[in-house]
Amino acid sequence: MREEGQISQQQFAFLLTAYLVGRSTLLTPVGPAKQDGWLAVLMGALLAGIPALIWLALGQRFGRQSPVTYIRQTLGEFLGLPLVILYFWLFLHMGAGVARNMSEMYVTALMPETPILVFSAAIVFLAASSVRSGVECISRLAEILTPWLVLF
Repeated sequence: MREEGQISQQQFAFLLTAYLVGRSTLLTPVGPAKQDGWLAVLMGALLAGIPALIWLALGQRFGRQSPVTYIRQTLGEFLGLPLVILYFWLFLHMGAGVARNMSEMYVTALMPETPILVFSAAIVFLAASSVRSGVECISRLAEILTPWLVLF
């Protein structure tokens, strides 16, 4: 049975929190901030709240429609189609970046002799099987694991 692809606002918040915590631990923006690097992470999290609120407002306004549908519906085909293509490119680019960062972390920290392709393939396989399970499954897992992630 195929799931409908809807999550609650709480699950969405847990997904965003897990993403931000995971991203900030992989790519900590310390640089010139040094011991105040946590402030940069906190500011990034607060600034990420703005697009999150926009996503929530659009989700409430357009109900069960996907972002691809309502982008093309509101902007028309001429402006909507290029924006939808950019939308897909953004997520493809972000996913590839996260997979690369995680693969580099595993190669550097755990198995320096292993080719990075092994870790990249494993991460992409796990991501694909998670996507196949549906967004509800991913969000339920985030709902269970995010409090532990923040705690540790």
